Amino acid sequence: FKVLLICDTDTASGRTFKREYGYEPNISELKSQSETLTKRNIEDNKRYKDLYDIDDIYDPKPFDLVIDSSHLDAVSIAIQVWSAYIKWLG
Repeated sequence: FKVLLICDTDTASGRTFKREYGYEPNISELKSQSETLTKRNIEDNKRYKDLYDIDDIYDPKPFDLVIDSSHLDAVSIAIQVWSAYIKWLG
């Protein structure tokens, strides 16, 4: 059972910044974190291409479930994953 979690760049950048630094970022900090995240995503795509010949790690086709976590908390995501997994089991 394969799950892909996606999130818009601004939300992901804000979450990453807050986790690393412990406070909400201002606009310039958010922009910097967004640039770092975008660079990391490009590097991850290249690494997966080199290692596994996967062109786009965010391609939803090979996944059983895709969740946009942009506006969800961890509990809501866990409930969706669990529900979909139970259905997937049959």
